[in-house]
Amino acid sequence: MLHFYTFFSQQIGFYLLQAYVLILRIRFPFFAYQIYEILFIFLIQKINLKIISKQINQLINQFLILQKINCSTKETYIALSIIFQVLLYLIDILCLGKCRKSQLIQQQKNIQNKYYYYLIQQVYCVQVSVEKFNQYNTKRIYKNKHYYQLIQQGYCVQQVQKILTNIIIKEYLKSYFNKYLNLLNSNYINQIINQKLIFRKIYNFKLQASKQERKKIKMKSQKKNIFVNLEDFQNSLLSSNTHLEISLNPRSIDKQGMSNLNSTLVKCVNLQVLDLQLKDNSIGDYQVSDLSQALAKMTNLSALVLGLQKNNILENGASNLGCAIANLSNLSTLKLDFQDNLIGDKGLSILGFSLAKCANLSNFQLNVNYNQISEYGASEFGSALAKFSNLSTLVLDFTYNQIGTQGLLNLGSGLAQCTNISVLKLNFFYNQFKTYAAEELGYSLQKCTNLQFLSLDFTDSRIGGQGALDLAFSLEMCTKLKVLELKMNGNQIDGKSAKQLGLSLSKCSNLSDLTLDLGQNKIGRNGSIGAQNLACALAKCANLKKLTLNLKRNEINCKGLQELGSNLAKSPYISTLYLQVQQDNFFGESKLRVNLIKMKRLIKFEIFYYDYGFL
Repeated sequence: MLHFYTFFSQQIGFYLLQAYVLILRIRFPFFAYQIYEILFIFLIQKINLKIISKQINQLINQFLILQKINCSTKETYIALSIIFQVLLYLIDILCLGKCRKSQLIQQQKNIQNKYYYYLIQQVYCVQVSVEKFNQYNTKRIYKNKHYYQLIQQGYCVQQVQKILTNIIIKEYLKSYFNKYLNLLNSNYINQIINQKLIFRKIYNFKLQASKQERKKIKMKSQKKNIFVNLEDFQNSLLSSNTHLEISLNPRSIDKQGMSNLNSTLVKCVNLQVLDLQLKDNSIGDYQVSDLSQALAKMTNLSALVLGLQKNNILENGASNLGCAIANLSNLSTLKLDFQDNLIGDKGLSILGFSLAKCANLSNFQLNVNYNQISEYGASEFGSALAKFSNLSTLVLDFTYNQIGTQGLLNLGSGLAQCTNISVLKLNFFYNQFKTYAAEELGYSLQKCTNLQFLSLDFTDSRIGGQGALDLAFSLEMCTKLKVLELKMNGNQIDGKSAKQLGLSLSKCSNLSDLTLDLGQNKIGRNGSIGAQNLACALAKCANLKKLTLNLKRNEINCKGLQELGSNLAKSPYISTLYLQVQQDNFFGESKLRVNLIKMKRLIKFEIFYYDYGFL
């Protein structure tokens, strides 16, 4: 008996463990639970053939009833193949009969065929270009022996094309997927044709060339010069540059190099788009002043991107730069990155009032991380912000500053005057506010009547559960809002506040994409009710299609995970779900996955465990 146990465990134990790990990765909790039980028998070293036979039969039954399994990934197919090999070997060892073995082999053939069918769909739809197939079709459709016969019978050219396309499709697939066809049934190819995947690609090709795609093609065709070396830039044809990108390595340019760069930039008289990256090059106010003089002469600029991170720029440098940019009357897009400098309150204030003079500015992005900005600087910038009348996109990053409650209120007052904003991103990571500040900001955002995309980061900002709730309540009036990102990490939000937060968000009638970061809070402190109520509230969002939910480090127990999955499964519209939770136990994870699989329209979902990564 001991010899049999040793042989049995050595041959099967490794394969069972390998199958167990893989099926966890591909989200088959019903397989995982049963293999887990068999492994448990091995671990306690008590072999009972009757118990093992019973467990193996249950596992085989689960394998045989697979009908709607998604075999569209190589990982899924490999995992199922390993399970098949394990079960086949167990049938021989335990003498479970030839009938079970034949059933298992037949099911494996079905899974193999389904995998190759999905493979053809994927390769055809993704890797085979429409243009290539269109050329193939055009060459053969007029050479086909049935073409003139059908024309003589009275069919028009379009009808003949549709008839012959089915024939050409089969020829094309045979030439492209020859190594798979011997494993496929012919009805699989007919299914591809019946689904009209190819017709949709061929006859709607002109429709797919929309204005946006044509614009991208046009932008790619425009001449864009990219330089990573100052000497190469100086030796180029300066007068012909219209789109210019210069990205110098850190600590690669000195004072003389900056002087040469500025004198060379002035010679680019036709420049319209400039992207200048000068990160970590010990640039001070003097060098920035010279750069400002050069920029002031580029009157044709419509887009300007300046990356000045980790330099030695003070308030005078920021002020001079703002005054120079104010002279660029055609400027519509401006991105400034002052991360890890010391521009201070005065520098930010003068910069804001100067840039307000750019009447055509519609896209403005500013990063002032680690710049010792206080309430005064944020308040002054908020006053300047009220004069940006034509802004449609605004991104402000105040991470690791001390703008305070009053600074946030004045920023909100300025934002309320920017009624044309449709895209807004505000990052207040690691700033400290009082609870009512978030509510007042929400009331200010209500006046941005065209707002469609909103991203707010209040991570570690001490607004509390009431502040988050009041902010969400204010957002109910933003009727055009479609995409919302709320990051409330580390704000002492409990289960009751999370429920009310979800109910407020469910009243945003046009919301289709929601990212909700509630990590490191207290949602699971009082058992499973917090996660359950939050999921139940989010399931009521009428038009929500994509949900990203972070609930890590919230003390959510096994029952809480189960209720989270069962209530999210009630959502009738969610098709994409990204869920981040803490990995507590096997049973909670399994029940969560089983409940999420029941979602009616779910196409893609991933569960992220912050301790172990994606599984």
